[in-house]
Amino acid sequence: MYRIAIIEDNKEELSNLLKQIEKYKEEKNVIFDVKTFENAYYFIHDYKNDFHIVFMDIDLPGVNGMDTAKKLRELDHNVSLVFVTNLAQYAIKGYEVEAYDFILKPATYARLSSLLDKLLINIDSKAPKSINIKTTTGYTRLNLDEIIYVAVEDHLLYYHTQAKNYECWDTLKNVSTMLEAPRFTRISKSIILNLSYVKSLEGDTLILLNDEKVVIAHKLRNGILSALNQYMAL
Repeated sequence: MYRIAIIEDNKEELSNLLKQIEKYKEEKNVIFDVKTFENAYYFIHDYKNDFHIVFMDIDLPGVNGMDTAKKLRELDHNVSLVFVTNLAQYAIKGYEVEAYDFILKPATYARLSSLLDKLLINIDSKAPKSINIKTTTGYTRLNLDEIIYVAVEDHLLYYHTQAKNYECWDTLKNVSTMLEAPRFTRISKSIILNLSYVKSLEGDTLILLNDEKVVIAHKLRNGILSALNQYMAL
């Protein structure tokens, strides 16, 4: 799951940006947690370094976006900052606050989609290469590369790996925050799959490299194909 903050005081512009992000989410089958702020004060006052991406207007009431960005960099050097503005002449100063890029208003889907593709790949490249999981018998650390898929079975969660399966007391909702796109995607109500293990697709069935077969939810098929194509293109 990717956590996104949007700081925008114009309701029409905010609505448009949310609409484009929702479209991307559905087409790419990714999970976003989006929080909105109408001014910079509410955003920066209790900032806790818990966002992957920040979309920020420059022309904000009170403290403007550029000054807010300077304060943001004092708190967080890793978050990807994108200015969404009609002030292109100021947006080019983004290098001063290590902005990733900028979008001119009104945000179009073509521009946002292209930018999010690059942002998510960049974020994923910095993601942890292993995770700690609490099993029904203790704790273990798993490399992301060895996880084939995670599935809910009989009210328990199982990590299926190349070596063995690990039984856990957990939920897919919690797991989705650790196993993120573009490598991992949810293929049904009960399974999150590592796309690097996909060998082929036959109808609504994915054939994995170990010849195991997993069925995808038909209503998610287009999003899964898009996620698979995006991952294979990396």
